[in-house]
Amino acid sequence: MVAVVCITSPATATACSTGPIHVPVNLGSAFTVGVRVENSQPLAGYEIYVRSDPTYLSPTNASLGSLIASPSLTTRCVNSQSFEGACTIGTANGPGVVEVSTVESSGFNECSVAPCSGLAFTITYNVVGAVPSTLLSFPSALGCSTSSVASPGNVCVLVLNNTGISMPENIQGAIVSQSVTTGHSTSLSETCGSPVVVGGLTTCTATITDTSSAAIPSLAIVTWSSSGSGGFAPSNPCSLTPIGPNTSKCSVQYLPSQVGTGGPAGTGITHIAATYSGDAVHLGSTGSFTLNVLRSTPIIVAFAIVDQTGLPIPSSGVPAGVPFHDDLLMIGGYPVSGATGTVTYTLFPNSICTVGTGTVVSTEIVGPSDNVPSSASVTVAAGSYSFNAFYVGDSNNYNVTSACGGFTVTPAPSFARIHWTHHLSLSKSLNTQGWTAIVANPFSTTAEVVVRIAGASNINPSLTFDVTCGVTCVNTAAGVNLTLGLTPVSVPAATSSFSFGFGQFIPNSFVGQKISFTATLYWATGTLYTSSTSSSGSFAAAA
Repeated sequence: MVAVVCITSPATATACSTGPIHVPVNLGSAFTVGVRVENSQPLAGYEIYVRSDPTYLSPTNASLGSLIASPSLTTRCVNSQSFEGACTIGTANGPGVVEVSTVESSGFNECSVAPCSGLAFTITYNVVGAVPSTLLSFPSALGCSTSSVASPGNVCVLVLNNTGISMPENIQGAIVSQSVTTGHSTSLSETCGSPVVVGGLTTCTATITDTSSAAIPSLAIVTWSSSGSGGFAPSNPCSLTPIGPNTSKCSVQYLPSQVGTGGPAGTGITHIAATYSGDAVHLGSTGSFTLNVLRSTPIIVAFAIVDQTGLPIPSSGVPAGVPFHDDLLMIGGYPVSGATGTVTYTLFPNSICTVGTGTVVSTEIVGPSDNVPSSASVTVAAGSYSFNAFYVGDSNNYNVTSACGGFTVTPAPSFARIHWTHHLSLSKSLNTQGWTAIVANPFSTTAEVVVRIAGASNINPSLTFDVTCGVTCVNTAAGVNLTLGLTPVSVPAATSSFSFGFGQFIPNSFVGQKISFTATLYWATGTLYTSSTSSSGSFAAAA
């Protein structure tokens, strides 16, 4: 006698058939089969897996039979869902798979001598798809390396005696058949959410309709492709699900990675194709959808920034002469690693960015991660101004203009006028040029001022001087703010004509020279000096 684990129908059959049984079923019905152990050596437990194709047969339950008289440590697992105990990891469990295991609680074998036979368990299935025939079988998996089946290896059928030794078994599955015609014609209709922005997801759905007279829902898969750059998610192909008596559908998401060409201005066209290859009953069909892909629209926000503080120009304005620039925050666009293109910064002599009145300050190249360099720095006279930024996009991004940012440049301390000696006798003046500066301070606080005077001989240009003066004069270093020993003069707030004087040493080497100069007022309310107005002139030096 041959020891065998077989599938029986009806489930209560008292013997395994000669060869696999045929189980006739109808679409939409339920049926139950038995899993029987026959002609085995004395046994005390088992772990047996049965697999079906979940496209057509869906297991719904498993129940113990009478083979084990007093079962314990039982596992019943259907479609990786536990009905009792815990599904075993690393074996054949998954969709369409039933795992049943149990052991005799007494510790004895069920039969004292061979043969030992009986119903191990039953499985109930729903018929969910039409197919002429499909198998119920015993699966293999690496986690089933200890098996009662000698060949093939790793079959998930294990029958044990009470000492844990596996008993040799053969296996015999079943054929489940339906009375269905084949060659059903189908049609495929396809839709996608259109338009879609490059880098964004759109859902595409394929609907398969059985157009034959004996129509039933189509099964299997739909495979997708596109004429443009992009990818499908979460998987391609997608598995069909019945949604009606003669229709099925499945969906994927598509992410375009390039806009492409062929559409209206700023858009591209991508053709999304869907292919249904058919199943055991249905013939295949195809469909296509024209998807419009739009460019992305970055968000850009411009800020006028005071160079000295790194902060936006306050609502009270920035004093004339203080340098400022425009900064840009760029968000979005495609790809997420950063759009490409350029940004042009424009300064307008009004607060509303009037078209045609602006001056381009600088054009910058957009860097990685949407990092845009600041504009060049500018200084302007008092008045109302505004900045905007214009992003010139690439093939994946639209052009964008920032909102207009208006601000005020307020008056700053300035020269009202400056006096000096036009014909200077070095011997009579003790080599000193006398200067008188008359300064206006519109601020509501005291301003500290100095005057930088740079001059050169018109006759001998190698004779030069560069001094910065307040109470006294010192030679200017590399700029006023780097010059040590400054002695600034305090100019009271809200003063329109504050006068102060100072003397500048003129060496004898300037005798007989006509000297041209430029005097520039510098002011500060903190530690940093800002240049203001300038006045130019000349004087002659005599002995």
